[in-house]
Amino acid sequence: MDYFKFFPETSYKFGNESTPDVFRNISIYADVIDQVKDNLTVYENYNILDGERPDNVSQKIYDTPQYYWTFYLLNDNIREKGWPLTQKRLFEFAKEKYPNKILSTTVDISKIFKVGQTLTGTSNAATAKVIHRDTDLLQIHLTDISGNITTTQGYQTTNDDGTLSSISASEIRGISDGHDAVHHYEDTAGNVIDLIDPAGTFNESVTDVQVTNLENLARINNTLKTIRVFKPSSISQVVDGFRKAVKN
Repeated sequence: MDYFKFFPETSYKFGNESTPDVFRNISIYADVIDQVKDNLTVYENYNILDGERPDNVSQKIYDTPQYYWTFYLLNDNIREKGWPLTQKRLFEFAKEKYPNKILSTTVDISKIFKVGQTLTGTSNAATAKVIHRDTDLLQIHLTDISGNITTTQGYQTTNDDGTLSSISASEIRGISDGHDAVHHYEDTAGNVIDLIDPAGTFNESVTDVQVTNLENLARINNTLKTIRVFKPSSISQVVDGFRKAVKN
């Protein structure tokens, strides 16, 4: 990567090695970018298109792919969270991040259906292992599913003392793939709201808005698509200044 060529070489002994190795001293920080990142005369906004890579954008703006690294220095959001994903990759990432089935209830689960317990259907004897619980959203995350997990039956688990804990079909809001499960609820103004009352019961109205895990990831991804880029007329000056700063 051309970015690392700017940094000076230094010697360093790693671990118990007797002889030092020569490597690029990337710990050096140059504040050149910080000095100009708020200067409206040297940068402009750019909207990243679906599928565009940093080198593509650099080529489009500067007629060379070599200045892609300036995007990361100028934009804290993509430096911290990464380049925006394509729509296809975003969907794949959502499925990877939320791989389990999620059963949503309307009742307090803080003391029932504990992690590690086996959930069993009361009608068809389908089973699943509880891998995680979200007591704020009243969600039970399931893995190792055997049989048909449906919303038309109740479920129960056996506690350590041999007693049973159960929920009925009427207390189940839904069963969904992880990426399609609710991440949070919002009111009509877009404010995040809590639908659990003091008794631990879920109360949803027709005006409450569900935001799924996939939709939430898409929102975050979209915030990464508008970035600042140095104007073509300023890029050479900025790059030269950065190169000199890190070598001094």
